[in-house]
Amino acid sequence: MKKVIIIVVLVVILILGVIGGLSMFGMGPFPNLLTSLKSEEKAAPAEQPVAAESRDRVYDLGTFIIPLVAKHAIGRQIGMDLAIVVDVESAGKVAAELPRLQNALLVDLYDFVPQHADAHSAGDREAIHQRLIKVACRLFGEKAIHDVVIKSLYDR
Repeated sequence: MKKVIIIVVLVVILILGVIGGLSMFGMGPFPNLLTSLKSEEKAAPAEQPVAAESRDRVYDLGTFIIPLVAKHAIGRQIGMDLAIVVDVESAGKVAAELPRLQNALLVDLYDFVPQHADAHSAGDREAIHQRLIKVACRLFGEKAIHDVVIKSLYDR
């Protein structure tokens, strides 16, 4: 009896594996199973509109972690959650270029943050804020970018 149960379980696992493999390649009984799940994830917009009268759009840029290297080792890390406030006329252009903006900000932060690494200092926070605005305006122009919001700045 135990052998029969083991064989049945293995056959079920084999069948589910084949169905899953075929679904990954768009074939089999459920060809759109994985693509429909991926499209639902992509359909959720990263855009969060602010009040209707402000005519600005806010895009969440995510969390940036900057390691601070001391004596050939990571001593600590500075983390920040960022969002960008964009003029509604430029929102489409900025939304299409968000990965490029995130990359430019990350590259610049790796160079700039080690000199301004005190997360509790208002002066360092303001210096980082101004630098983020400068990088964003360099990519999209000053009329498109209204502000880069540092939602949180913390040590790890």
